[in-house]
Amino acid sequence: MNRKIALGLVVIVIALIGIGIANKEVRCSIGLQSESCLSSTSFNIPTTGSEASEVGADYTKLANLLAKQRLKAADRETSDKLFWLAKGNPNEYLPKGNMKMIPCKDLRTINSLWLAYSSGKYGFSVQQKLYEQIYKEVSRQPKILSYNVESEVYNRFARRVDWTVRDDARLNYDPLIINPRGREGHLPVTYIKLGVPESCRSDYPAWLSILTLQWCLLGMHWSGAAPEVSQEVFSRIESCKL
Repeated sequence: MNRKIALGLVVIVIALIGIGIANKEVRCSIGLQSESCLSSTSFNIPTTGSEASEVGADYTKLANLLAKQRLKAADRETSDKLFWLAKGNPNEYLPKGNMKMIPCKDLRTINSLWLAYSSGKYGFSVQQKLYEQIYKEVSRQPKILSYNVESEVYNRFARRVDWTVRDDARLNYDPLIINPRGREGHLPVTYIKLGVPESCRSDYPAWLSILTLQWCLLGMHWSGAAPEVSQEVFSRIESCKL
């Protein structure tokens, strides 16, 4: 009798372990990423050495932040890496056209990490495809062709990926939203601030920056340069064939 009871307990324990493993696999497979899911996943993406970078950059920190789902920190790390790769001067803005200096291999590494650790939800290539889709939609509307098409495309894109506070608000009147659970293509996002000096990259609206005596006047607020910066990144993504 005792042997039957012991055997029954063993069967129950094994069944519970199996259920736990199955539940974890289901959670991970449907995109409910957690550190436990990611730590057991091997994405086989080089983060150091010549396979990861053309200029000796190390992406281990970015990979670790993404693995731990510290997406806001990973977003900031991505922005810092892009600034360095594009030869930006510390505490200064990124000169126009410098995004084309970012090596394709490095851009591919950063993009691959975001794609892998978000199950394909985030990354530059995701954003570029959405932007291209919106551009085609806008180009088919004759009334829009009479003014700045790029501006209209960017504003629609910013709303599509939740870079605005309200659906009917343009980005340059609102603070930047950084939401780890945002829509497809929402992250990374902080890099769009790189077109202005460090002092103008606050998350306050442009008008509030003026009231707080920052010198971000007449378009010097980061939002004024965001469309051009993002378009440069998307253009580089396309030329690198990511």
